[in-house]
Amino acid sequence: MTPISFCCVTFNAERTLNTTLASLAGVADEIIIVDSFSTDATMEIARRYTSKVVQEPYLYHGTQMNKATALATHDWVFCIDADESLDEELVKTLKEWKEKGPGDRDSFRVWREWLFLGRSLHAFYPVSSPDRIIRLYNRQLVRFNDRPVDDKPEGQKKIGKPPLAGLLKHDTTGSIHDLFAKCNHYSSRAARGAGPEAVADSSLGKVVLRPWGAVAKWYLLKQGYKDGFPGLLLGVYAFLYTFLKYAKMYERKINEQGGK
Repeated sequence: MTPISFCCVTFNAERTLNTTLASLAGVADEIIIVDSFSTDATMEIARRYTSKVVQEPYLYHGTQMNKATALATHDWVFCIDADESLDEELVKTLKEWKEKGPGDRDSFRVWREWLFLGRSLHAFYPVSSPDRIIRLYNRQLVRFNDRPVDDKPEGQKKIGKPPLAGLLKHDTTGSIHDLFAKCNHYSSRAARGAGPEAVADSSLGKVVLRPWGAVAKWYLLKQGYKDGFPGLLLGVYAFLYTFLKYAKMYERKINEQGGK
């Protein structure tokens, strides 16, 4: 049997963490949590499920996840965020995987379903739902990169196919207020993390035009309009995030040119 260490990073996750950790019952051989000094009940909830809870200053998501996997007892780790949970089918699939073993694979993808205001979505900018992501891997061979945004595991050479059956349910945002707070936060991170060429290429035209392209793709082509009120909000989110990202990149360009 191949044991799995589940690794989770947290910060003020009291809304979702209990659901996340409860979903691991019967399949997790170990749970490791790296917290970024939460000020709510996150630590209390975490300690109900595991004694392997540490606190580390936050840099990037990938950095935190690598800290968690480094503490794992087992080589095979499943990385899960504090607003995600395994559905029953994925739990069953992982139990079968543990019995069978990984073979010569170094990583496996799962299907992630995005949820907002209790509704399953067609898309949540900038990803379709469900999307395929690597979350189960051998930590000796694979690790997260440390990008400010769009971080993901890297180093894998033999990915298991097809993705594991079942869903990783992602209850990403609990309210409209949180959605647009994240919009401002993530757009700032994206602008700060943009390379010199992208900043130099930023323009007022992109600030004006790119948001409409985001709406056309994610609300219309990706069928976000079928998701009712949550879909409408996410269409606005796609517009506003894109507008803010390019506006902040353009602001950075102006500042780096001495205000010209």
